Amino acid sequence: MSNKQVIAIFFAGVLLLVISFWVGLSIKRHNTAAAPVAAAASKSVPATGPNTQARNSDQQSPSPGTAEDDQNARFIVHVATFGTAEQADRLTRELRRKYLSADTQQPAQSGDTLYRVNIGPYKSRADAEQVARELQGEGRKGVMVLPQGGNK
Repeated sequence: MSNKQVIAIFFAGVLLLVISFWVGLSIKRHNTAAAPVAAAASKSVPATGPNTQARNSDQQSPSPGTAEDDQNARFIVHVATFGTAEQADRLTRELRRKYLSADTQQPAQSGDTLYRVNIGPYKSRADAEQVARELQGEGRKGVMVLPQGGNK
């Protein structure tokens, strides 16, 4: 083999290594953002409850007899969870261009270190689900409609 061939093979290997690293980071970032969201949802929302429809894009209508019937019921659209305030604030600023009620929820004092980006509250589940469908249509994954904690 000539020196040119060795150099070409070396650069091809480096390029493959860089691409593999980038793909690995993308997968890690996606899993890191989705895992806490799924864990939080499984703690506060039953897997077979009315909120399953926010996770299943094939179900579009709200189920009858939900908390929507309650005048005080409020719902939020949970968009993402981040480990740093900077990442959460960046997404919140982006979302506020279209959704004025986008907000970064600070970690609770109970040792939680996750910053949650939410939109809402909405008075009806249908309104919140409409926003969730819009966000999913934009390619956002893991968007969920959840009852607002501590309804007002």
